[in-house]
Amino acid sequence: MRTKPQSKKEIALLIAVFIFIGILSMSAKYFEYYVVKIMSTTTSDIFEHPLKVSNAALTIKVDIYDIHKDIKDIILSSSKSQIIELTKAINQHEKQIYKNLDVIEKNILGKEGLLLQKNTKKLFDSWKPIRDEVIDLINSNRIKEAIDITQGKSAKHVLKLESSALELYDYAQNKAIGFKNKSVSSFEKIVQVTILTTVLFFLISIVIGYYIIRRISHFMDKNEHLRNVLSVIRDVNQLIVREKDPQKMLQESCNILISTGVYGQAWIVTYNDDGKTEYFTTTDIENIDMLKDKIKSGWTPYCIKKTENIKKLYSFVEDTLSECSTCPLAGLYDAKSAFNIQLKHDDKVYGFLTLSLDKKYITDNDECKPPQKQYHLERNNSDKINQEYSCEEVSLARSKS
Repeated sequence: MRTKPQSKKEIALLIAVFIFIGILSMSAKYFEYYVVKIMSTTTSDIFEHPLKVSNAALTIKVDIYDIHKDIKDIILSSSKSQIIELTKAINQHEKQIYKNLDVIEKNILGKEGLLLQKNTKKLFDSWKPIRDEVIDLINSNRIKEAIDITQGKSAKHVLKLESSALELYDYAQNKAIGFKNKSVSSFEKIVQVTILTTVLFFLISIVIGYYIIRRISHFMDKNEHLRNVLSVIRDVNQLIVREKDPQKMLQESCNILISTGVYGQAWIVTYNDDGKTEYFTTTDIENIDMLKDKIKSGWTPYCIKKTENIKKLYSFVEDTLSECSTCPLAGLYDAKSAFNIQLKHDDKVYGFLTLSLDKKYITDNDECKPPQKQYHLERNNSDKINQEYSCEEVSLARSKS
């Protein structure tokens, strides 16, 4: 079965929509991965850089304090062995300070940070000669001079070192705050994108859901309509087989056509070989007698003229009020259109069938081209004739038999 162009367009549209949703989903997930990676990198940077630098700066500050304290203890000590032990402790603290300065140099970020590290290292390097001088004075038993240096230039130097170490710590803390703010900003972006994509997916789901429900409802309505049309055709076909009187058959055909609600009104006019009205059958319609009299007087309705002019089996009159102004039934169609069908057999036109039909069906090919079937007609015990008609054509052929 061939797919209709409209169905192809709908399928292509749905495919495009789902491809768009897939691309949008992948983009959203990639963005989330990208932002999470930034947050992970930021957390790692906080640990690898500011955290290590700040810890090293605090440790340097503590070691400076311990060295300064040990020098004071050496001044107050009277034991050579204690002085030796304190000197070893000072050397150990010194090694630890240099080790932490190396850690800071490797992990600190920015040129400003490196300058602070170099300045701290330079201050610490210049403190060693002062410490050595104090220890030499103590070993020479020049305690008062050692005390003066310790309380004087050594103490001032220690203050500079502590201040420099504190600057390193503050610098690292500021970097950590910057990374924290970056992490918070990344999180806020994830929240915004998540909310945006959620809302977008929700709206798209509503649109797709509405579209699918609308299409399903349309197809259900259309299938119900076509089922009723087929039911009408079946009933008319059964009528053709059993009814022998043409007038009764045409009248009952009109009644069947409106029985399921598919068509609102129905009337049939047939002509004899002289072109005069032979039969006029209809359902119970207001002003129908006026229409019948006008047709019998030789007047041709616009719907019939239109079918004859376009040289097709059928035609539609969408706006009966404006197009069929001289017809007695023009104002009775409400929101429906007039559907006129030519009753034709072997290139001979026998008459016309006019129905009222909802406007939404007038562009429906399934409505305009009802299913064709083969019917076997038997007349007066003659041979069976195998012919192919639409239901309306068969009705007329039977009426003329």
